[in-house]
Amino acid sequence: MQKRVLIPQHTDIWRHLAAEEHLMGGLAPDECILYLWRSAEAVVIGKNQNPWLECRFAELEAAGGRLARRLSGGGAVFHDLGNLNFSFILNQANYDKEALARLVLKAVRNLGIDAAMGARHILTAGNRKFSGNASCLKRGKVIYHGTVLVNTDLTKLQYYLQPACAGIETRGIRSVPASVINLAELKPDLELSELVEAIRREFAPGPPETELAHPEIDELAGNYASWDWRFGKTPKFTASGRTELNGALFEFEAVVVKAIVTELTSMPTNPEFAGRFTGEPFAHLLTAVPNPRIT
Repeated sequence: MQKRVLIPQHTDIWRHLAAEEHLMGGLAPDECILYLWRSAEAVVIGKNQNPWLECRFAELEAAGGRLARRLSGGGAVFHDLGNLNFSFILNQANYDKEALARLVLKAVRNLGIDAAMGARHILTAGNRKFSGNASCLKRGKVIYHGTVLVNTDLTKLQYYLQPACAGIETRGIRSVPASVINLAELKPDLELSELVEAIRREFAPGPPETELAHPEIDELAGNYASWDWRFGKTPKFTASGRTELNGALFEFEAVVVKAIVTELTSMPTNPEFAGRFTGEPFAHLLTAVPNPRIT
């Protein structure tokens, strides 16, 4: 199998996700790519998740961070420069999820850290999670990617990975909370660059590529940054709550499709409220009703 290693230096989350998709699209029949990368502060949600249920993205963006939606499923994750991300891109015929997870595990263990693999190929140390993963299958090609907490700000991680709306319920895909640990807690002198080199060395010898430029990446990055992708791909949901308008207290229920309020009913009936927000982005409703109950 032909192996290729890329370790870009930029920290743009939308461009990294674009690069993954670009690399998958141009993958050779017997090629396997390892893409090792970091991003500035961001929350990355799974393809079929609801951002209002998964993270405090407004606070994140106000602090200069970004919300991103990836191609794969799975739960929401927090990124900062203390977190290393790995992406294996290969053809389905060559895909062995356990072997790839064990490659990362072996690299960590080679650094002197007593790590183990648990259910769903999650990597743990001291009975706490330091690496999760997700995958995407498209036209016979696979992206298997994950995070490795090296020296991430866990206070920010725990804060941002909280629902944006109070009292939330859903039957959709939700993240599964887990107790997490930074590898630097177990090996205080660990540098992130050491882990990068350990994984690269375990995968393939030889120097990596550090730059990846292509017009398609620019185009795809724009898509990942867009409102239509980050919010418009949210699965259909309903939001209900209680609010007041012109001194009148009433209960309401909104049906939200592609992050747009398509139906809005209230009890007692309030045509002014319905007319004001029907057809508008759900975020506009939240400016008037900050804590609805989502189902």
